[in-house]
Amino acid sequence: MLATSGMMLASLAAFRVSRAAENLSAGDDLALITDYSRNIKSQLYKPAAGILRFPYLAAGVKSYPHLVDWDGIWGGMSYLADGDPEPLRNTLLNLLDHTAPTGKGQRVIKPDGYGAPVFHSRPFLATGAFVLSRETGSVEWLRDGWFDRLHANLLYWHAHRTGRHGLLKWWHVDEGFADNGLGNWAWDTNCVEAVDLNAQMILEHSCAAWLAGRLGLADKAREHRRLAEALHGRMEQALWDEKAGFYFSMFNPRERAAQPAPIRVLHYTNLWPLWLGLSPVSRAKRALEYVRSPEHFWSEHGIRSMAKSDPRYNNARNGLTLPMTYPEPNAGANTSSNWQGPIWSLTNYLAALALNRYGFHEEAQTVAQRIIRVHAASLRTLGVFAENYSAETREPLGATGGIGSWCLMLRHLPAHLKSQPTWLLKDLDLPAATAP
Repeated sequence: MLATSGMMLASLAAFRVSRAAENLSAGDDLALITDYSRNIKSQLYKPAAGILRFPYLAAGVKSYPHLVDWDGIWGGMSYLADGDPEPLRNTLLNLLDHTAPTGKGQRVIKPDGYGAPVFHSRPFLATGAFVLSRETGSVEWLRDGWFDRLHANLLYWHAHRTGRHGLLKWWHVDEGFADNGLGNWAWDTNCVEAVDLNAQMILEHSCAAWLAGRLGLADKAREHRRLAEALHGRMEQALWDEKAGFYFSMFNPRERAAQPAPIRVLHYTNLWPLWLGLSPVSRAKRALEYVRSPEHFWSEHGIRSMAKSDPRYNNARNGLTLPMTYPEPNAGANTSSNWQGPIWSLTNYLAALALNRYGFHEEAQTVAQRIIRVHAASLRTLGVFAENYSAETREPLGATGGIGSWCLMLRHLPAHLKSQPTWLLKDLDLPAATAP
């Protein structure tokens, strides 16, 4: 039986007291995180309600108590890795259930309506469906029209968001994977061909090709492979900056006569090609020099979301300010934390895997140990995972009411560092990482 709100709070309070009483040492950090992540499953996994026809994983305990697209999928993958596919399957079915015939999906779904209807659902549906189908050994759950919705969801990006370089654009920075991240920050809508979006869509199309092939849909499988390869080639051609040794998103002015320009910010979002193994080794190692440098991303508590060398770097508490409140060229000039400095579990999970993939094994282990230590400390003091933490002091900053989401994957990180390819990408045929 799922717990009520009152039972949930009592359960968390009891967890906090019992764990504090044990006076756990640093060596118990992973056990503490594992125990807590499993303990809150019954509070995160909600029964079907209102327009949500299937049970679903909420993004957080008290913070973000609704279904949020990739938060729910990350959380579901964590429980899948523990052997329970149901939360991920039902979460995906809800997201596909609210994908229109045009392919338009929803980022936030509440029992009584949508939380951000202007935004398309973020690219992670095919990835979640792939991992679920691979781990359970069956794609049959995607029949009866569900794969058709997934297919339409991916093609929506190409129909409505294709930019000058043939790459895909966020509608707005807040639609993406870092809501105030300066790497994708622009002063107009539908104008940024983003590194993270295109890397994610290469992953999505590759996953869709895998699924389509096993469903007997050969034409769709070929279409998604072609789209993945095309995006990959264009991303390497247009978004890599050889002089800087880094990927940058591209701003496309609405005026056709104006020239596109890279948004030169050292930001976590621009590292997605490395996270997914899409970057050629020579390029990846140059970009990882920034990740390994204390002047940029490397901190004593984990990998920063934006380089410390940026003058706008900060770790303000709950300092999120919506990007579109700033006109060009002063975007983000005010203190605005969140993705402008703090460390996040997801950024560090991905960074550890990328460092490991490209040969920096000791640094990968260090990142894993540090981010696990930060989250264990949060459990000992707050009793919950916060959304992000100061990269300088490890102080909890955002969503201190408790979040599940990608934080739940931390308990799997030590095991995932032992496998090549990584657990997420196992058995997947991604485009070859070769420079143009």
